[in-house]
Amino acid sequence: MGSSATVIIGYDHQYLQWNWNVKTARMKNYSKRELEEARVTIISIISKCEKVLEKFSDTTPQRTLLLRRINALVLSRELIDNALENHIGSPDDENINC
Repeated sequence: MGSSATVIIGYDHQYLQWNWNVKTARMKNYSKRELEEARVTIISIISKCEKVLEKFSDTTPQRTLLLRRINALVLSRELIDNALENHIGSPDDENINC
């Protein structure tokens, strides 16, 4: 019996639901260009979050949540950096397995 999980993401009272089979989950192959574009976007979002962070006092739940989001984004950027470093010289249209 395969292990499966249901993921629910909520946004403005609209819910999206996916069934995810843990055993068959695979990362998509991304092109070098896609990874570079995602990296630029993530860096921009991190910068914006860091600017907003200054507006919250140290004890608010909003600050804690924002810090956790920043940490997740930094981790994402590092994973993309590792994928790009391991495939230096790949053509833009060659997919990179993450």
